[in-house]
Amino acid sequence: MSGGGCEAQVRRLHRTAGLPFSPGQRVRELATMLRMVDEGIGVSVMPSLGGGLLPDGVVMAPLAPTLTRDLVLTGPTTRPWHPLVRALVAAADEHPLDATSEAVPALAGR
Repeated sequence: MSGGGCEAQVRRLHRTAGLPFSPGQRVRELATMLRMVDEGIGVSVMPSLGGGLLPDGVVMAPLAPTLTRDLVLTGPTTRPWHPLVRALVAAADEHPLDATSEAVPALAGR
């Protein structure tokens, strides 16, 4: 289990299922966690956003029930945001994406 990011959601999944939360290992780096999974010495829960980081031979499988979390953009308050950041904010406002409705690319065709 990575010590940051999704731990609160993973704890909530366990609580909802009535299961104890007791990770076997804790790692700091996502690359370490993925390597452990790739070597067959671990499994992990991670957001579908990380699907592009998976090594060959490692796939994602959706969980049920699903959980979501809010991601936000932040920037400086003392100067204007970079034009590309402003464009990203504008695009996100115009075209919100529900990532939970997207197919997980690694599972396409399974």
